Amino acid sequence: MRLAYLSHYFPPETNAPAARVHELSRALVDDGHSVHVITGQPNHPRGVIFPGYRAASVRRELIDGITVHRLPTFPAANRGVALRSLGFMLLPVSQVVFGLTRVPEVDCVFATSPQLLTGVAGLALARARRRPFVLEVRDLWPESIVSVGALPRSHPIVRGLERVERGLYHSAAGIVSVTESFVEHFEARGVPRARVDVIKNGIDARLFDPTQTPAPLRERLGIVPDALLVLFCGTIGMA
Repeated sequence: MRLAYLSHYFPPETNAPAARVHELSRALVDDGHSVHVITGQPNHPRGVIFPGYRAASVRRELIDGITVHRLPTFPAANRGVALRSLGFMLLPVSQVVFGLTRVPEVDCVFATSPQLLTGVAGLALARARRRPFVLEVRDLWPESIVSVGALPRSHPIVRGLERVERGLYHSAAGIVSVTESFVEHFEARGVPRARVDVIKNGIDARLFDPTQTPAPLRERLGIVPDALLVLFCGTIGMA
């Protein structure tokens, strides 16, 4: 399968979306698929372009067998809704134009959210190329914007994004969700359960060695050797 994968983030950015897109793309390549990631220049979270990259450039890289297309980016740190929104709007436009003119023929267009407008770009590209569109929902937008207090639900931007959200859900050939709890959200917006696949976050088991003893960590934390130890690795930082 030949896949165009649209994402707002990709390594060397180190947030969760970048890591997930990279790992999933690498796994697809390992299974014999061709993956073209269409993204921006790395700048998250500080809104500063990473060393070795340029904001206004178009760059092609081959990373772990993944063809990565980096497009001109308007970097904006978490310093205000207006500038960050502008950055969120400009990259999707570039993704559609570049995907139509510079990316080889693909069998499917896959877009991941956050952020929501990446999904709009994916849908536009899929329709222009007459290919199926799959939306991966890793975070509920604009619900997450409201829940963290960035904007009230009554704000015109939130209302507009809610209409975009519903349109994407109903236009996608399939929706990939990271958790069962999101399924209720989709169904409440009229999406049939049969169109949703739940694929939970996983791990690369090759990175872990169960034969190694965690004794030093237990000693440092004051945990007895035979106690059950459970670790939650969540995100504590900027959204």
